[in-house]
Amino acid sequence: MIAFVGGFGGFIAAKVIGIIRARPLSERLYWPVNDVGIAVDDINKGDIGYVKVRGGEYWRAKALESVKRGGSEVIVVGVDGDTLLVKPTG
Repeated sequence: MIAFVGGFGGFIAAKVIGIIRARPLSERLYWPVNDVGIAVDDINKGDIGYVKVRGGEYWRAKALESVKRGGSEVIVVGVDGDTLLVKPTG
């Protein structure tokens, strides 16, 4: 009976790991789309800089419209690879 339980547990673990690995990385991570953040850099339209979202996480961001640092709020509207796509909230 114990061998059956151990073997069954291993089978289940292998299936779960297979499912997790089969899903793309982007589906396994939580992207902060629709979150509001603060611009850390001045980012001209089409350029890349950094923004702070989720209360302090720094992310690379590409500006769809120019944003200014120093308290300018941005909204995350999408993701391109590992870079957030942002625009000003106002």
